[in-house]
Amino acid sequence: MRIAASAVRGGAEIDVALSIAWLRAEKRLGKPTFEGSELAIEAAVHPLIDGAVANDAQMARDRGLAITGSNMSGKTTYLRTIAINAVLAQAINSVFASRYRGPLLRVATSIDRLDDLGKSESYFLAEARSIKHLIDVAEDGPALLAIDELFRGTNPRDRISAASSVLRYLNSRAHVAVATHDAEVCDRLAGGYVELHFRDRWRDGRMTFDYRARPGRSPESNAIALLADVGFPSEIIEDAERQQLAAAV
Repeated sequence: MRIAASAVRGGAEIDVALSIAWLRAEKRLGKPTFEGSELAIEAAVHPLIDGAVANDAQMARDRGLAITGSNMSGKTTYLRTIAINAVLAQAINSVFASRYRGPLLRVATSIDRLDDLGKSESYFLAEARSIKHLIDVAEDGPALLAIDELFRGTNPRDRISAASSVLRYLNSRAHVAVATHDAEVCDRLAGGYVELHFRDRWRDGRMTFDYRARPGRSPESNAIALLADVGFPSEIIEDAERQQLAAAV
């Protein structure tokens, strides 16, 4: 049995090595450098997206990334790209990027959260548990945390206060990248997070995206335009636009 188990283990290691070698040859992967306290990634792409747009990322403890932008513009994919390249760098010493430099980091995310009817667990409770896990990870040593829309399962007042407090706390303990639609959260984090944004534009009557991360905060939103694009009644769209204009005055 010992010989058989050893043979299986050896065969598995060969399979893994061949797979990594093929991946490096076919995809021309970059090789990471593990040094310093800052995480810097250049021309990173998501490995599962054909023709993915390359973007850079740079962060450190006390200087995270706050990503804003319109719906479907690329915020969540950007978070996943950072996280998966950090995992690959440390797992197979290869990255889908032209350059990767940074410390060894445990990687944790809070992106897809679901309620659980069987456990009588609400969406907000699922969020809270997910974020508490990130806090535990950050308190236990160097970490990279990727977070998409904190506390969207509750009211705006509680969401903004809780999210900004959590992000300040995490930023002093880990490398943090967060996507948010809340401009007020970004205001409260001013100085601690570098802001990036993704944008959309209209072309030939259709909404398009270039999926490029740009400096600064997004100047626009597209939620109502998307509702119109998928065929919501004009009465709803016009009423929503009137309310937007009234709120801006």
